[in-house]
Amino acid sequence: MYNKPATEHFFDAKYLFQKNYSGKPTTFNPNGGVREITIVIPTFEQAEDLYQKGWPIMLYHRQKEVRDAMKAAGCRTLDDRIAYVKERNEFNEEFITFYLKVKISFKKKIPTIIMHMPLAGNWQQLIDESVVVIDNNGQKNPYILDPNRIAHIDILDNVNIIKTDLEVELSWHPLPQPGYTAYVKELHATIEESPFVNMYTDCYIPREDDGDDME
Repeated sequence: MYNKPATEHFFDAKYLFQKNYSGKPTTFNPNGGVREITIVIPTFEQAEDLYQKGWPIMLYHRQKEVRDAMKAAGCRTLDDRIAYVKERNEFNEEFITFYLKVKISFKKKIPTIIMHMPLAGNWQQLIDESVVVIDNNGQKNPYILDPNRIAHIDILDNVNIIKTDLEVELSWHPLPQPGYTAYVKELHATIEESPFVNMYTDCYIPREDDGDDME
């Protein structure tokens, strides 16, 4: 059952928490090195359906005291958390968000990640430093669409993404704890562009986002 990973498509996905395409250290992973985004599952019905199919869907409660209480009670799964908040009449859609953590890895298979700049009529394929674009024999990596349209994936942490569409693959891992992990298989990120882009296309670079990218 673990040899055929399931896939799901998410269109116009919204981010929960800060996106971490660069794998920088976070509160939950102080050592860094894990490229990961967290996307919102819009409805309880969709979250429940994905969870029943084996996807590691989780519940986030916006009230910190409820989150702390769930943690203290050992609520590890979605079922545990739903049961906990329902028992205590805390199942209020205003405070609850269902989410899926999705990792980005270039170790075994190279995901197709494209940054779109529609006003500039441009796009770039994003990879990390481990990906060999052209080998020593001059052969192009078959996963690379165009060697002249390459950028580093870290850039997505520094731009304002206005639309994200992605295909996610579910993969079984036996260690360190048996379970499923979601990985990006294909991702398309449309970014906010400068209003000057049509005037100065020859020197246009993506605009950096100085604001808070919490959704």
